[in-house]
Amino acid sequence: MDLPFLSKLVSGLRHVEQYEDPAAQTKARSVMPALTDMKRRAEDKASHSDASAADCLILELLAWFKKDFFRWCNQPKCPTCKGKTVASGYGQPTPEEAKYQAGRVELYRCSTCGAAEVRFPRYNDPAKLLETRVGRCGEWANCFTLCCRAVGFEARHVVDWTDHVWTEVYSESKQRWLHCDPCENVCDKPLLYEAGWKKKLSYVMAYSKDEVIDVTWRYSAKHEEVRSRRTECPEGWLAHTLYSLNERIQRRLPPARVAELQQRYIREAVGFLTVQTADGQDYQGRTSGSLEWRRTRGELGNVAKPAKPSVEYVLKPSSEELAAGLLCLCYCPVNDVYYRFMASDVQPGSVPHLRGWDKGIFTFANIFRKEELDWNMVYLARNEGVFQGSVSWKVDLTGTGVVVDSALIKAEHKCFHNGSVQWTVAVGSKKPSPVPLGGPECVDIGELQGAETFVLSASLSGGQGDVAWQHAQLFRSNTSDIPSFPFEFIISLKQRK
Repeated sequence: MDLPFLSKLVSGLRHVEQYEDPAAQTKARSVMPALTDMKRRAEDKASHSDASAADCLILELLAWFKKDFFRWCNQPKCPTCKGKTVASGYGQPTPEEAKYQAGRVELYRCSTCGAAEVRFPRYNDPAKLLETRVGRCGEWANCFTLCCRAVGFEARHVVDWTDHVWTEVYSESKQRWLHCDPCENVCDKPLLYEAGWKKKLSYVMAYSKDEVIDVTWRYSAKHEEVRSRRTECPEGWLAHTLYSLNERIQRRLPPARVAELQQRYIREAVGFLTVQTADGQDYQGRTSGSLEWRRTRGELGNVAKPAKPSVEYVLKPSSEELAAGLLCLCYCPVNDVYYRFMASDVQPGSVPHLRGWDKGIFTFANIFRKEELDWNMVYLARNEGVFQGSVSWKVDLTGTGVVVDSALIKAEHKCFHNGSVQWTVAVGSKKPSPVPLGGPECVDIGELQGAETFVLSASLSGGQGDVAWQHAQLFRSNTSDIPSFPFEFIISLKQRK
């Protein structure tokens, strides 16, 4: 018998019993005053998509938890002066801390006022976390799983033996379990950790009130590699132990419920036999936690690799645009859509031309679209951990018989600290020259008059500290601003002489 492994399994099952406490569920619902609004938005989204209202509610719950409710803690702030602290070791929990299952307490000292001891108890009581609303992945997943149960979802607390924790929620419409990571505000991307964070998975266990399941295979596309790392216990022993634990748990359940769980497991196990692939899918490195902490854990992913667009988009006039002598394109970062239009404004109901910021660009390297859920802002920025990012757009009138008569361009940017955005334009084969863009007004770019082709480029660099990449932003907009167009081309055309 592998007692250490068995102890982990039993401990996980005991822990999830807390999610079934009626008082804890009531407390969770009491901190969700926006639940009615979340359900309304979910129903509205479901009416315009193939997703069910319940599945849309899962997404609403994830966004609320990340945006409005819980807070990440790299190190606590000093309670006296609110200054930064540095780690100084570990301490024993006080009786009050132990009451709420603080197995350990991290100790810090203030680097500003010199306070000798700042305590960060790592609570395991999910009801207590509804009050503190702070922690790292363990606290996040623990509290979020309780919230899911309080709303009425069937939920599992998922523990990765390589040190991460998240939640699974059962989708009745899809008849399967959905991966939900509240730290990352991500749903149904099970290969995120292996393909994005570059984790070397071994064991991933999912615990609920009715069962414990080895779900490792859902989270890997490299089953043979994973098997080589599973050395803590014999596979036969693990399978038998899980069967025995689940059989014992389910003795108290009605036969119909047991039959339902068995049918679910059969579907789940069959799914595990199909090895997934991460090819062609965008899995980024970890975003929660400080840069240094993530680098130490090796979870940054391939942040330093330049990203290349699959298609080099070139803006060319249609027959209608040629007849009108006007070529216009604008981008709304909030809904991540390019619009092509024949007038100087776009109404909310206008038909999108291209969906996705990268679908309308010519080239880019180390650029991504960032949503700040805590500040309700969205913008383009360079990838974390790289010195520079660049992006360009191209207009080509070759073969149309027209050239640029005038070009009004609006390209807003926002810089913080010593962040920098440099705009340039290259006409034909000429070298790029700087252009004075960045403000909220359209600028007449005189050097484009008579041009047949040109490329507009932006280079992002500079900034300070771990978040230097955030200190140079393109098209920063509030998520409530629709329509909002911080990027516009308005190009008048004339016959080529």
